[in-house]
Amino acid sequence: MPRSRRRKKSDGRDRKPKRPGADPVVARARALSRAGHPGEGAGLLEQYLREHPGSEPAGHAYGSLLRNAFEMDEPGESERDAIARFRDRSGLEEVKRAVAEFLDRTRWGALVTDRAATGLEEVPQRILSVAETRECAALAFEAAVWGAQEEAGRMPLNKLIALYRDGLVPDTPLTAFASDSGTPPHLARRASDWAEHSHYGLWQLIYPEPRPGAWARDLISGTQRFLDFPPEVIGGAPRWSVWLGGAIVVDGVWRVTGTGLMLSPAEADAVAAVVDHGVDMMAKTLSGMPLAEMVPGGPIPFGKAPPWGVRWEYFNPLGPEYAKRAGGVLMMLSAKIAGQVYQHRISHGRAEAPVPAGPSWVREPLAALDGRTPLQAAGAGAPWQMVLESRLRQFEYQGADTAGLRTALGWGEGEGEGEDGGT
Repeated sequence: MPRSRRRKKSDGRDRKPKRPGADPVVARARALSRAGHPGEGAGLLEQYLREHPGSEPAGHAYGSLLRNAFEMDEPGESERDAIARFRDRSGLEEVKRAVAEFLDRTRWGALVTDRAATGLEEVPQRILSVAETRECAALAFEAAVWGAQEEAGRMPLNKLIALYRDGLVPDTPLTAFASDSGTPPHLARRASDWAEHSHYGLWQLIYPEPRPGAWARDLISGTQRFLDFPPEVIGGAPRWSVWLGGAIVVDGVWRVTGTGLMLSPAEADAVAAVVDHGVDMMAKTLSGMPLAEMVPGGPIPFGKAPPWGVRWEYFNPLGPEYAKRAGGVLMMLSAKIAGQVYQHRISHGRAEAPVPAGPSWVREPLAALDGRTPLQAAGAGAPWQMVLESRLRQFEYQGADTAGLRTALGWGEGEGEGEDGGT
């Protein structure tokens, strides 16, 4: 993208993240890395993140130092240990098993099962395959584990809204498990982190190959995280793929749960638009309403959504509070969204844009650019540049090499093309 572009003035929701180097722990960790010991620096940050899992500066620095350790020609013992700890997903599996056992032996199991079944009611199960239906069911169940609230089924809706506006903090299966006297302290901490810091998002993957983790940006909020993906999720994914799913903090490391589905850039744009609209509606109409009860969202605007995939090249991220609200809405809508995506693929196929045959494409008028040529759009205002960049990324997702097109446009390799881990 052109390097002369300017970010749009804040719309009031933007929040500039704290600079990663501002925290003393981060500064010490980076100093260790500069001295040739990124593994020790990563270990220091791991300890800090266990107590401060929501720290974005520390999370960014941790990802950066882990990459430094991975790319060393001759990593030392501390580097090998740091990478091994990051790749060890046993802590996530342990807390998931423990929560499942808790559900089986308490009243929370019936509530989660009932809420998950409700989440499946809007999924077109008759036309989906068994595998697709199973994935929708898994999303509905995971959402219920996080968001089912016992109080929601016990009182009239108007009274429930009033209580939430007054600051009611209800129990959920995760908080109940964390506070149960029989829960070991390390599992209670993990469940509390899951309840408080989980982040459902549309995770855009610039370079999907895990080395050992992957930088990903949530298209809805602009939040960027260094994530541990299961190999079966990220393996073979094209560039600019977008993972719809949850990431939870386990002992300071953001780990993707593995429940979700991979979207194309165009599909992700449409899903982001409907979730953003849902967040706005929730804020305007029922401020404070429990997410498990207030489930907005209508038909996904496939083919009609703005280019969310390039939005954060022009706008500042919306901050952790917005990310939390948007993630909650996406979580509670996830099964319905997955059902609509699968249904759209059945009826319309995996629609792909025709890849240009050569550089002459930049002089051809395009309907998506309101009759402008790509060359004209490249020199126009930000809205047209965003649409054009979105189209180029769709080509790259489909496996095309756009270097010649970018050169013909005078863009070269744009700022949005690199991995930015907050380094």
